[in-house]
Amino acid sequence: GNKTIQTTHKADELYPQVHLALSLIRAEILEKEHFQAERSRRTFTIAISYASGFLLGSPIFQKLDALAPDCKLTIRTIDPHDEIPKLLRDQTIDLAVSHRDFEDPMLVSELCLNFEMVAVVRNQHPRIRDNVTRTILETEEYVAVHDFAYRTHDRELRELMDHAQSRARVEVPNALMLPVILEETDLVALIPRVHADMMAKRYDLGIYSLPIPPVVSHASLIWHRAYEKDPSLSWFRE
Repeated sequence: GNKTIQTTHKADELYPQVHLALSLIRAEILEKEHFQAERSRRTFTIAISYASGFLLGSPIFQKLDALAPDCKLTIRTIDPHDEIPKLLRDQTIDLAVSHRDFEDPMLVSELCLNFEMVAVVRNQHPRIRDNVTRTILETEEYVAVHDFAYRTHDRELRELMDHAQSRARVEVPNALMLPVILEETDLVALIPRVHADMMAKRYDLGIYSLPIPPVVSHASLIWHRAYEKDPSLSWFRE
């Protein structure tokens, strides 16, 4: 015979929550299939290592604001750095900017930033005035960024970076803390020139080339291959 299915009180309580969740999923799927930047309210999340959001945050937001005025931008750091592949896979983050090369075959990357390492100290440093020599770098003490696993195939630069790490008196969570410490101490930092130039505009710091042939390194924009064809992420990468 005909039977009528009646909802329980518990099901009635759960229905609004389930309906809302399904509506959000449906809306997200539709937006990804038919992404329109000027109408989207999507939040894009990008992980930028070494506090390079200091450099890239404003330009990224300005372009996003011009093309997608209702979208939001979240910039976050990742510690430890090895979490990046998992966070990209889970879509906890949409993109990452990193100086590190990952061996995960599901990650895609492209060059987005070139940089050269330099030495930075306060302008009134008692021993570093005109230039830096190997002897100076071997005897000075340093402030270093935690988990900045800088990788280079250049032996001389690798030795300098390893030496600086071994003589670090202070370790900080990101590069944003460096200029304050450098300006008020006699410590030395080896950092990318693009960061040093911006810091020197706001703090009383001197920038010195390293006593080795220039080595140009890079940071890459990284995303997960599983979401490579997502229209909204394709748009954001461009």
